[in-house]
Amino acid sequence: MISSSYYGSILSSLLLHFLLVYHETLSDSRMKQILQITDFHYDADYSTQGNIGTMCHTENSTDTEPIIGRYGDFKCDAPLTLIEHAMRGAKSILPSPELILWTGDNVPHKNKYNEDSVINALTTTTNLFREIFPGVLVLPVYGNHDYAPGNDFPDFRTSIYSRTYELWKPWIGQLAEKTFLIGGYYKYISPDATIFLMLNTNLYYTRNKFVYSNKTDPAGQFNFMEETLKEAKFKGQKVHVIAHIPPGVHSKRKVQNQAAEKLPFVTWFRAEYNKRFLEIIVKYAQTIKWMIFGHNHYDSFHLIKDNEGNAAQLMLICPAVTPWMGSQEPRNPAFRVFGYDERTWMFDDIRTYYVDLEELNRNDSTPWSLEYSMRDAYQMDEISPQSFAKLIENFKSNKNGNQSYFEDFMKYNAVMRNTDESSAQRMDHICTLDAANDSEYYNCLNQNLVNQSNKALLSLQSLLSYATIVIAFIVYF
Repeated sequence: MISSSYYGSILSSLLLHFLLVYHETLSDSRMKQILQITDFHYDADYSTQGNIGTMCHTENSTDTEPIIGRYGDFKCDAPLTLIEHAMRGAKSILPSPELILWTGDNVPHKNKYNEDSVINALTTTTNLFREIFPGVLVLPVYGNHDYAPGNDFPDFRTSIYSRTYELWKPWIGQLAEKTFLIGGYYKYISPDATIFLMLNTNLYYTRNKFVYSNKTDPAGQFNFMEETLKEAKFKGQKVHVIAHIPPGVHSKRKVQNQAAEKLPFVTWFRAEYNKRFLEIIVKYAQTIKWMIFGHNHYDSFHLIKDNEGNAAQLMLICPAVTPWMGSQEPRNPAFRVFGYDERTWMFDDIRTYYVDLEELNRNDSTPWSLEYSMRDAYQMDEISPQSFAKLIENFKSNKNGNQSYFEDFMKYNAVMRNTDESSAQRMDHICTLDAANDSEYYNCLNQNLVNQSNKALLSLQSLLSYATIVIAFIVYF
């Protein structure tokens, strides 16, 4: 005779199994995904008969047969074929994203272009999103090239702001109108009251020569940030900060001339704007969930620290679709998929996808492939400022196999292209990940460079020589 305790144990096991399955199903149902795609730099003048010395344009070219790839070249910006291939590749990987973050720069790296060139590029790329991702919410921001003259975003209503707003209004809504028309920025409130702060950080760019009526707060964007974050903190809302140009200190990577090799870093923001921006972020670090950017064309991340030196926030920088290398290294086109818990808005994983451009030009059926999973590549339990602070310390220590972590990072940084760095360049690069301003950067170098010859980089003479290099390095960004 079977005892009642036997049946009781069976029922308990079944109940436990049911609860586990229910929990897994519930957890899976909370997991959502979004797409980030950035820096198309669409060049309508790209030609397979073009000259790579003139951005693959046909000026002064007598060739009639294709001499460069249909999908692009590392010396040139993206043809429409590559941009469409990227979008359709993203669609095949993520057919129904919750939303798309489109983080700017749609105009090619030309020295001169006019308003119609900007609007034509924005219209072409906007229409592609609507064709390939019908019904999907797209939240766009301006890149520094998405204005004419390039970089010079003003603090009052202009026809470019007005025409772009009408183009994007079906996505960003009426709430965005007031701030968008005076400064190209806005906020979007999701159905669960989470706020997307879609900023125009081009207002703070070192190459923006516009003279603002309020130099301490161009277009009132700092005040808008603070008021939005203050109210969100009071109400217990979550806020994501999305923009094109990131603040902080950024590695220059390897460039193709000896003089520029001496340049350890660049800062995209003017110093006073970098300081104010970071102060706001640190003040409301607990309210902010995501910080997502483009512009650099490299795959990277950067920490923002509080006054005690603790990791307060994490900036994630997506690589570009354009293959244009400028004076730096070749990089394959890429985009990014973020997985997150819709209840907490915490990242579950971040996956970057790429296409081998040279292979794509040989075979147009070449697919977009997973480059890496952030959690798997760096063996992280979570994606947070603290986990990335630990990763940076591992980079610095170069012990217990951490060299391979940094080598992996460098490979992903250039999107599956060969790369190498000297020990001094390595520490330069690591310190830019760990620093939000130049003083933090130099403190990092002082603490971590033990070789006296490397410390010579910090001499006043070296610093003065860097100034002339900075202008040459950032001229096309």
